[in-house]
Amino acid sequence: MKEINLRVYLFDILYKDKPLLERPFKERRKILEDLVGYENDWKKDREKIEKELKEKKIIDISYKLVTDNIDEAKEFYKWSLSIGHEGVMIKNLKAPYTPGSRVRTMYKYKPTLENLDVVIIKAKKGMGKRKDWYGSFEIAVKGEDGKLYSIGHVGTGLSEEDLKFLKEEIDKRIKKDLGEEVEVKPDIVLEVAYEEIQKSDKYECGYALRFPRVVRFRLDKGVDDINTVEDVKKIFNIQRGRN
Repeated sequence: MKEINLRVYLFDILYKDKPLLERPFKERRKILEDLVGYENDWKKDREKIEKELKEKKIIDISYKLVTDNIDEAKEFYKWSLSIGHEGVMIKNLKAPYTPGSRVRTMYKYKPTLENLDVVIIKAKKGMGKRKDWYGSFEIAVKGEDGKLYSIGHVGTGLSEEDLKFLKEEIDKRIKKDLGEEVEVKPDIVLEVAYEEIQKSDKYECGYALRFPRVVRFRLDKGVDDINTVEDVKKIFNIQRGRN
């Protein structure tokens, strides 16, 4: 907290005197820049931006680059990573503001981290649409001592067919019924992707996966083939070094 100043970055404006949602992003950005009093245009203001990175500004406007040059875009992306951002947002200048997470007028672009092979150790009984199946799955990696250490829960990335398959396979492997969840013989291996690895006291391995999702079943692998706590630690350190 002493080293890193908390700063609010403004990146869009949806209302000024009247709703602005239907206005294109280029116009909304100009209105925002006029309110703040400057642009933070990376091409023109890079030297000024870099000088102010550690200043005690409380409110700032997000850095921008408007270009159709791929090399410039790559340079801006690498620069964004070098100052600690996780990536860049790519936006359509002509697009209105559309609420929602998959609007196809803006894209998050950031480095992908290595997927992990993990094993299911528990399954939680589903609710709502998933009431006939298991809704989420506790997953684990392997320690140097050969024991399994929990690293989180995953429930996304699975189709209805996947859930039916897991219900059948898990029911064959139940070691103990704990009420809301069941303990499972650990031999169903999943490949999972995730946004990042975070340190966590909640899980036994000392780390947690942020927004994990199932990529595929690894029917070709067993518990001896899954990733280790040491693997997780290495990826965490690479991720931290990148920032």
